[in-house]
Amino acid sequence: MHYLKIIRPFNLIFVGLCIAFGALYPEYRIIESWKIISAIFSGILIAAAGYTVNDYYDIEIDRINKPERVLPSGSMKLKSALIYSIVLFFMGIIFSYFTGSVICLLTAFINSMFLFLYARFFKREFIIGNLLVAYASASCFIFGGIAGKNIENSLIIAFFAFFYTFLREVVKDMEDIKGDRQAGASTIAVRWKKSKIMNICLIPVLAIISFTTYLYILEDMGNSQLILLLFFVILPLLIFFRILATQNKIEIYNQISRLMKLDMLILLIIFAIGSHI
Repeated sequence: MHYLKIIRPFNLIFVGLCIAFGALYPEYRIIESWKIISAIFSGILIAAAGYTVNDYYDIEIDRINKPERVLPSGSMKLKSALIYSIVLFFMGIIFSYFTGSVICLLTAFINSMFLFLYARFFKREFIIGNLLVAYASASCFIFGGIAGKNIENSLIIAFFAFFYTFLREVVKDMEDIKGDRQAGASTIAVRWKKSKIMNICLIPVLAIISFTTYLYILEDMGNSQLILLLFFVILPLLIFFRILATQNKIEIYNQISRLMKLDMLILLIIFAIGSHI
């Protein structure tokens, strides 16, 4: 059970959906489905390895911020977690071979290296850790797009994923500031004052609004899809930003982080049904 819990199974389901979305959006025609399935398994395994190795290197911070997790609670040995992550990385790269794409194989290898380096070195460094996680999120869609020969369409949702994830990562830095500060981390929340952090948060918010407008002007988005995005994605995003700017409680940051994950799922659903409404 601990080997399952540490890899965040619900998050992995979302990763698989993102890869499938990138491969099939917007027509949802099954083309060479075995290659897409291989890409999904590859991405899930690499993400699982990333979660595990992240917890391995985050043990001291998690003892402060999240003591209930598998490693700080003592439910799994550190050495077992490290070996588990290596096996998962290796299996993920193997599965990428069966996509039949050298680019997928290379992407799987690069992403595995990035996730390891993020956990080992960059998570607690200023901004670079946030950017790497944002890239990893966006790359799920691109990975699927490569496997499904749908790269151009996958880039659209990858753009949203990159900026939305970057914003959520900054919020998580604010949430974890106590443990990060005690561990000597150099995250945005540790180094910058709240007003400066909110200026950084404004960048992804404006990027998402601007790109939505751009897609509508190009007629890549219909009226119904625009209205749904305005009410269920952009409006909540603005509300989140307002709450973050006016509140200083860790509990609030935690709730906003969770709601943003839900809002990203809503964004995918709107794009999934967009061409049919």
